[in-house]
Amino acid sequence: MKYFLLSLTVVFIAFLSCNKTTDNVPDLENMLRNGKWKLVDMSYTYLLFPSGKVAYDTTIHDTLKTCNQDDYLVFGPGFAGTINTGTVKCDFAEPDQVGFRWLTQNNDTTIIFYGASAYGSSTTDTSVHYFSAVPGTVHGSAPVFPSEYTATFKQFSQSSMVLRVINTYSDPGDNKKVDTTFWDYTFVNF
Repeated sequence: MKYFLLSLTVVFIAFLSCNKTTDNVPDLENMLRNGKWKLVDMSYTYLLFPSGKVAYDTTIHDTLKTCNQDDYLVFGPGFAGTINTGTVKCDFAEPDQVGFRWLTQNNDTTIIFYGASAYGSSTTDTSVHYFSAVPGTVHGSAPVFPSEYTATFKQFSQSSMVLRVINTYSDPGDNKKVDTTFWDYTFVNF
């Protein structure tokens, strides 16, 4: 009987030691929500079809206007987010915040932005913009967002993330010829 109780005690202690406690490790969505995300680097790579040869590869963060360099993203509850325009304004009428919607998909490997342009430049302004808000129209009580951009999490931690947006461009004369661009955005949580 003594050996039986000793064996049972050893098994019980072994069971308790193997029973791992799960610390409240935040999931990706909660880590996004727990911070302010400032763009610190942005790069652009253009690959030519069919060779895959790099036609253009550069870091372009320095091309952002000074007034955009203090902007940051906040991912809020209910998949609502804001682009916060920082203290340096591009225009006296620029709002402090502009809203967008977001959603993660594919086991948290991608994020979709609704109502925010992920990149680009206009014909009148040659500087590169990132996550510029595109105002939606209101249909009934729900906003209709005219733009949607999908990015892949190339890297993610509680302190930083790299988002990659991939675009393809078909040759109008040859639909089989497709060039590809990669836009990588590096953000830090501050």
